[in-house]
Amino acid sequence: MIKAVIFDFDGTLVDSEWAYALTDVEFVKAIGGDCSQLNHNQFVGLGVDAFIKHFIKTLNLDPNREEELTTLNNDIFLEIAGEEVEVFPKMLDLIKELDKRNVPMGIASGSSQGVLDLISKQNGLDKYITNIFSSELVENGKPSPDVYLYAASKLGIDPKECLVLEDSEAGVKSAIRAGMQVVWFDFLSSKNEELKSQVFSYYKDGQDSFKSKDILYMFQ
Repeated sequence: MIKAVIFDFDGTLVDSEWAYALTDVEFVKAIGGDCSQLNHNQFVGLGVDAFIKHFIKTLNLDPNREEELTTLNNDIFLEIAGEEVEVFPKMLDLIKELDKRNVPMGIASGSSQGVLDLISKQNGLDKYITNIFSSELVENGKPSPDVYLYAASKLGIDPKECLVLEDSEAGVKSAIRAGMQVVWFDFLSSKNEELKSQVFSYYKDGQDSFKSKDILYMFQ
């Protein structure tokens, strides 16, 4: 029985991947890297921590700069995104309906906590979801299960009774490893057939064919 819904943030709940793709370029330029081989999609779902560590290793930077570089990345993102990052309309409708039915909800994301809190407030998401958790709060980011397990513990719900909405392979793996059911909005057209077979619902067209009733029937 499903008792709670946990949302991934970027690409699932809010339309922000475009801003992160632009941020990647500006960040790599700022730290003296080469943007010619940069592929944003390889970092989707892994979170800002994995992104920063990749370039610390690739450019042989001082590991002690991780916090500084994370702050730089967040600042660039917020400058690019401004107040233009919006909630996907279907997700907003779903959240409002879940709220009416008193369904516990949470957010579990690889983005920094400050960014999550700010974007959520700008979009009014904080009126409906107060349990907002960054992978910064746990030891390992996605695809490890840590952030989803953390979210479930804070919601007071057994992981087996949580339904996760995700858009990335890393996020789907994270939720499955946490023992949760997963709805996968696959806008990147994954070739991982084995992973697809493990999810509760799979949408090969991202959110295009998704309807709120696909989930709401669980919470009559």
